[in-house]
Amino acid sequence: MVNALSSSPKFQDVGKQRLVYQQVVNAQKKRRLNFQLLTEKIYVANTCGYVLNTSNIYDIKFILGLLNSAILNWRYKLTSSNNHILTNELYRLPFPPIDLSQKEGMQAHSKIVQYVEQLLRLNVQKETINLSVNLYTIEDKIAHFEKQIDELVYHLYGLTNEDIAVIEGTS
Repeated sequence: MVNALSSSPKFQDVGKQRLVYQQVVNAQKKRRLNFQLLTEKIYVANTCGYVLNTSNIYDIKFILGLLNSAILNWRYKLTSSNNHILTNELYRLPFPPIDLSQKEGMQAHSKIVQYVEQLLRLNVQKETINLSVNLYTIEDKIAHFEKQIDELVYHLYGLTNEDIAVIEGTS
């Protein structure tokens, strides 16, 4: 068993920073894409998939913000009607046209990374909080940063207010 496991491609990636996601998610769920940053030496088994950042152009936290954004969840739901999150469908998601050599692109990249870092810290706090009053405050902060990321990502894709209303289901 150990020899078979150690020759698995997934085993070779243990310890690398990965964006892990649940592979089986109800197709009716509002947010089907739910990625988490994994940095520990943990083996990811059959019911989870992951994405590696092999380009080193973008910070992995920037990619995490994109993959968890409302627009990519909306886009994924348009093209996938089954309960499985498939790797080939993830790779077909459109990446926004961002030029990191330009000031605006670099600023958007940096802001999304900062907001994701805030979200990572808040989610750790959320898991260790005891008082429900503080929990609501943390959840409000989480919602705030998620909204900030969505707004930046909408801008990266060049969306209009009408486009955003469709994605958010308010039109």
